[in-house]
Amino acid sequence: MIFDRSFDGAPGALDRGLPGVLDRRQRMILEEYSVLISDKDRKKQGTGTLFYQENSDYFYVFTCAHVLDYLDEIRIRILADPRGEASEEWEVTVPAEHVAYSPIDEVEIIGSREKKHSCDIAVIACEKGALPLQPAEFMFYPMNEQEKVRALGYPGAFDPEESLYYQQDKLKGQIEKYQMKGNHFVIRVEDSFLNQADRVAELKGFSGSPVWGDDSCGDGIFLYGGLIAYTNDGNASRARVNVMKGRLIQSLMKENYGIQTENYLPGIPKEDIAPGCEPSGD
Repeated sequence: MIFDRSFDGAPGALDRGLPGVLDRRQRMILEEYSVLISDKDRKKQGTGTLFYQENSDYFYVFTCAHVLDYLDEIRIRILADPRGEASEEWEVTVPAEHVAYSPIDEVEIIGSREKKHSCDIAVIACEKGALPLQPAEFMFYPMNEQEKVRALGYPGAFDPEESLYYQQDKLKGQIEKYQMKGNHFVIRVEDSFLNQADRVAELKGFSGSPVWGDDSCGDGIFLYGGLIAYTNDGNASRARVNVMKGRLIQSLMKENYGIQTENYLPGIPKEDIAPGCEPSGD
């Protein structure tokens, strides 16, 4: 069942009724954090990361700034419990005015329309309404060279007749270059996860996809390192992809919405981090 919802929550905004309470487990699976982002005509699309805090009136989607270039209306399609009997998909429509961009982003126009962002991140604020969202259980993690990572996104054209779950794809790779300074790091994608005939198109199709540590930090908590941002054709042909660091999203969430997200500190159990004292990632 799909629920189309406008941002302003006006009467009648839920065109097909209110979603009921899902009979499902308490934790989200990794696939549910990746949402499909598109324009109203579905001619342009990308991926984002779903973030929701318990009892909040809003949920947020982390993505790349370039995914949202020239979009007046943003459509976000969400998976819910895709492997369970209560599997559902929801679609939320959000105006471009509800997007926050990095204050340090510098935009360069390439050709007639293409934009190049120096800090290619954005956060979309969406009214939760009646959607029965589960709280996000992932922690921001400053990754290291040689770590194994994975990303889940929507590189192919959207098919309205096909389940969103089956349209989701993944890639795996390893962090190749990471500096403490700077806004991004570089991963090299394993060949087995790429279409060798057109690496460039396939890698660009993952824009905005969340990049996760290959292992969780225990207790079902996933480790979020950042989002796949951009790659030039030369790098793409060598399966190298730039990833915007998660700390940039943390700063944007804190500055624009007053939300302080948690960092994972290796060797320190989550329960030993005092509430309100988590590192901000700034």
